[in-house]
Amino acid sequence: MEINFKDLLTVSFTLFAVIDIVGAVPVLISLNTKLGGINEFRATLVSGGLMILFLYIGEPFLNLLALIAGFGTIERILGPAGLIAVRKFFGVVLLAIAVKIFTTNAQGLIK
Repeated sequence: MEINFKDLLTVSFTLFAVIDIVGAVPVLISLNTKLGGINEFRATLVSGGLMILFLYIGEPFLNLLALIAGFGTIERILGPAGLIAVRKFFGVVLLAIAVKIFTTNAQGLIK
């Protein structure tokens, strides 16, 4: 498999902007003090597993919801940390939708 470094760099910077690593630092510090430490390796494995899981079941899952679930219906169950995770997840979904719309309509811009 050939790796296109330009695409890899583009995806990396896009995810960096959406995930907002700098903005998540206070949350991570708070979690670190409350939990007594964060196992980075385990967090990486769980994050990677979730990304792979949503790669395969993300679209059917969103089709199942059909926009009926919002933050008001899941706020009490998830708590503050869960809401941050959901916000980041749907930020990535929104970015994917924006990229899809742009690539679909980019031909009309370049004439």
